[in-house]
Amino acid sequence: MWQRINKNKYRFLFLALFIPLAILVRGYQYGSGDQMIQLPILYKMSDATLFPTDYLFPVTNSNKTFLYPIILFLSKLFGDSMYAAFFFIYILTNVFLYIGLYWLSLLITKNEKTSVVNLIFFVFALPVAGSATTIVETSFIPRLVGTV
Repeated sequence: MWQRINKNKYRFLFLALFIPLAILVRGYQYGSGDQMIQLPILYKMSDATLFPTDYLFPVTNSNKTFLYPIILFLSKLFGDSMYAAFFFIYILTNVFLYIGLYWLSLLITKNEKTSVVNLIFFVFALPVAGSATTIVETSFIPRLVGTV
């Protein structure tokens, strides 16, 4: 039993060091990708006087998502900073992504070294062949929440 507790402490320590390092290496981009559409919608939701004649917003009023109210709540919590809200969710989803990848790889392979190598592949935002996406996003997008 003590060996198992000791092993889990080392796993936790490894993940606690690896995750921030991976996020620092990959970096973060604000206002790119899907955020180019999301940010005006969020700004309009927080201040109804913005963009009074834009044709995009009557269409988005019919859109139901749980993510926009959460981002607006977090932005208020961080002093009306959309950047801080997006960055916080980005960090949070990446933590769960890396923990999930590690444990899934460990469950499938039952090999610590393979699980670590698997995580290393997800540090760099490598392009997916034949598409405009990367294997790991460098900005927060709703697809990242769905992945986690």
